Amino acid sequence: MSAAAGPGPAEAPAVAALKRGALGLLRHMPGRVGREAGYRLHWRGRAARAAAARARFERDLAALGPDAVCLDLGANIGEMTARMAARAGTVHAFEPDPWAFARLEARCAGMANVVLHRQAVGAAPGRVTLRRAPGFAEDPAARSLWSSVCAELAEAEQGEAIAVEQVGLADLLRGLGQPVALAKIDIEGAEVALLEALLDAPERARIGAIYVETHEWRFPGQAPRVAALRARAAALGQPRIDFDWV
Repeated sequence: MSAAAGPGPAEAPAVAALKRGALGLLRHMPGRVGREAGYRLHWRGRAARAAAARARFERDLAALGPDAVCLDLGANIGEMTARMAARAGTVHAFEPDPWAFARLEARCAGMANVVLHRQAVGAAPGRVTLRRAPGFAEDPAARSLWSSVCAELAEAEQGEAIAVEQVGLADLLRGLGQPVALAKIDIEGAEVALLEALLDAPERARIGAIYVETHEWRFPGQAPRVAALRARAAALGQPRIDFDWV
């Protein structure tokens, strides 16, 4: 979820500690209060790394050439899709939520180098269930950022269910027939299984750089798996995976 959130002015250590403690308690509350507290707590510890990741992304984006191929997995309404399209030869944008996909389609109208896919991308192909956030209809622009196909989604976060098609990332890379220079992945918890499968597949060498947002704050049980992925990715070298995208 690339929602705008971040730290405010510098805080005294005691104030910062109190805020972390309060957010730590609030994150265990059900529903929206717990989700937002968890996100803010996660952000407070990640803000500096996220800023550095954004700077690295900007450098990679600027280096794209006219023949470059990019992937935007979890494109939402297409902010990053449009930015990639301004630099790359081809951008494949995947967004399974019908509301977000309609806005993505409108935003990218006239962009001849953008290929849109109303599909999820995951570890394996098949039909999966996309869950929208409760109260989606009240503010779809904000709550579409929370839509997820992750099977670990808490019951309190499960709103409307939509059956969607999912493409396996390794299959996608084989089908493209050419290397991918840059991929952005923001798929609300499903990124862990996707990356575990990718790092086991030879197709991983077809991607130059990946920027991924992980969601341990939302799925605490994924934290050890994310740590293991960081270690594996560092040892492999390619693709270069930046886990601090926000």
